[in-house]
Amino acid sequence: MTTLAMAADQTNAQGNETALLSPAAPISAKAVAAASEQYAKGKTPGQEVFNRNCAACHADGAKFPGTVALTTRYAGAKPGALEDRKDLTPEMVRYFVRNGISIMPGYRKTQITDKELSDLADYLSKKR
Repeated sequence: MTTLAMAADQTNAQGNETALLSPAAPISAKAVAAASEQYAKGKTPGQEVFNRNCAACHADGAKFPGTVALTTRYAGAKPGALEDRKDLTPEMVRYFVRNGISIMPGYRKTQITDKELSDLADYLSKKR
């Protein structure tokens, strides 16, 4: 579980109002926002972009709706958490960020700049 997931769990455990984001995992928007703010500082510019814009849905753990959706979609063939994937290309990351998919909205250049998107694409496509 990532530090973001643990912080959101801890914030939730303190009795904040929860909203059901996925059938398996109640988590409050306040908890996610607090955890995202606390852990937005990453080790690389791409990780900072991920923590600030993506981690609320795509961090590692069963309480993140994007991760749950991808885990279900790939049925164990690929990890659901984006940071754990080894098959992402920069082009793939750029496409999905700008165009969205399913309930994930696309992000405009005013939300994630081209430079930030390039940093994010580099971060997620590196084979860790």
